[in-house]
Amino acid sequence: MKLLRTPPVRWERAVTRMRTDDRMRLCDEAAALATRAARISAYVSRRLSGGKHADAVTAQNQAARRVRQALGFTYADDKITF
Repeated sequence: MKLLRTPPVRWERAVTRMRTDDRMRLCDEAAALATRAARISAYVSRRLSGGKHADAVTAQNQAARRVRQALGFTYADDKITF
């Protein structure tokens, strides 16, 4: 995940140097991180706006679904409850 701290102008060079399996792992990790971050943001945002836990769980599932769709997952719905 070192690439997160790398300026976009250096991404081409960094990715070109990677082996294919490292690229695939990075892609998977970045997608998981984006989904998790969206879940946390949506959950906390909903709680800050006065929502109860159940409302926030619904909001975080919606955010995760939108992120997964944007990333091209064919199975966009990855609903969780807690």
